[in-house]
Amino acid sequence: MFYLRARLIVIAVMVVISCAVSLKAQDPEQFTVEQMRDFLLNAKVVKSRQVSQGVTGIYRLTLSDGKITHDAAFQPINEVKQKMTFSNGKTEMNFRDSYKYDIAAFELAKLLGLGDIMPVTIERRWSGMTGALSWWLPFKLDEEKRIKQGIKAPDPEAYAKGPRKNNFTFCRRAIAYYVRLGAMV
Repeated sequence: MFYLRARLIVIAVMVVISCAVSLKAQDPEQFTVEQMRDFLLNAKVVKSRQVSQGVTGIYRLTLSDGKITHDAAFQPINEVKQKMTFSNGKTEMNFRDSYKYDIAAFELAKLLGLGDIMPVTIERRWSGMTGALSWWLPFKLDEEKRIKQGIKAPDPEAYAKGPRKNNFTFCRRAIAYYVRLGAMV
């Protein structure tokens, strides 16, 4: 009788552990890079809205595969101009801005061993546009909030010299997870 009860307890514990592992695997916060990539490539877009911040027309898409629902940033810009004049009066010759820079930044970060501080980014077609689709990371602090709250940048001197200060977003995965490398080229 004791052995039967002990076996039942062991089986019950194994079932509870396997359920917990299964649930953890379904938690988007625990996804591996490969799971995030597959989700971004295959999940259906169930909702979309244009993000009001930024200048490149980013969309926040809600994706679902029927089990998991998670957001992603879709950036379709692919612009080439011989001369571009910005709102601050500066001019850039042979201007180029492309979603492909976002994909390249993620791939480069992976090669450098920094892939865990960049959102997983892939190329995907949506609503007649091709663009970069990036795993949405819940951010704790964007640049506008940082300034309003009087929080100093990690390296104020270097930060002040940066070409695109508004490309920093602070989240819980890293101090600054997203510096759009393409904007610095």
